[in-house]
Amino acid sequence: MPGITDPDFPEIAIIGYAARLPQADSARAAWDVFEAEASVITRIKPDRWRAERFLHPAENATGTAYTDAAGQLDHIWDFDARAFGISPREAQQMDPQQRLLLEVTSDALDAAGVDPARWDKARTGVYIGAASSDHSNHFIGNFDAIDAQFMLGNTLSIMSNRIAYQFDA
Repeated sequence: MPGITDPDFPEIAIIGYAARLPQADSARAAWDVFEAEASVITRIKPDRWRAERFLHPAENATGTAYTDAAGQLDHIWDFDARAFGISPREAQQMDPQQRLLLEVTSDALDAAGVDPARWDKARTGVYIGAASSDHSNHFIGNFDAIDAQFMLGNTLSIMSNRIAYQFDA
């Protein structure tokens, strides 16, 4: 990186990457969307929220939305829990963000040709930022749908822990 001359902090190289974006289930598909300068905005799917409940034409109406369009990922429920050693019950409780994060991390490591078993754990860190807990909001007041895996699968602050544990970092 320009300006860093300390030999203890070598430059960072991106050696593998992966992506899941609206209408792009892979990094290659994401580049295709970018190159085509395509719009990937669609109407919000009914399993996310009901437009008739929240849609209001006034931008300043409290507790409402003035649009029913967004960039949405496809196939968020198509998670292969077995590939990650996760029980179907736990996967059902997990926020899709955690499932997607596991898949994208695995794809990025594969693209890089990196074997996590060979990492220098003393020099490996996992850093993730997450902000939306929409999935867990679906369970408010429905305590029968929540079991022991719910908190682990819906707490944003442990997303980096899940990746570190899954890939033995």
